[in-house]
Amino acid sequence: MISIKTKLGALVVGAVLLTSCLALVAIRTSTEFRYITIFAMIATLLITQFVAQSLTAPLDEMTTVAGTISRGDFSRRVRGADRRDELGDLASTINRMADDLEAVDRHRKELVANVSHELRTPIAALRAVLENVVDGCPRPIPRRCGRP
Repeated sequence: MISIKTKLGALVVGAVLLTSCLALVAIRTSTEFRYITIFAMIATLLITQFVAQSLTAPLDEMTTVAGTISRGDFSRRVRGADRRDELGDLASTINRMADDLEAVDRHRKELVANVSHELRTPIAALRAVLENVVDGCPRPIPRRCGRP
């Protein structure tokens, strides 16, 4: 597992080595330092941009997925959970969180459906009794088997 710290450390070491090598080339070839400095800066910036893009692209995706999860869409998942670095750990955690929230939301919807179903029968019975009271029929008329 190559961590982000290791990648950034390698970037710094690489930039220093590149600059040192270019300085040695400048000394041996009698090239002006300002040209070598400009070239070293451009090369270092290009390498840094490449490394930064590879590190921030997964974070951008995670931000997008977290935003959709916060709006209640639990179907999206973060790619890269199989990475073996800190970003892979974060992607796995976001995916587990989405799974847990999806399960909780499903259970909540089932509970609301069950409770509302269970409350309909007593409410309907109370409504019938109240309608009878309003109509002046305070007691229900007993029904006998076989008679309407």
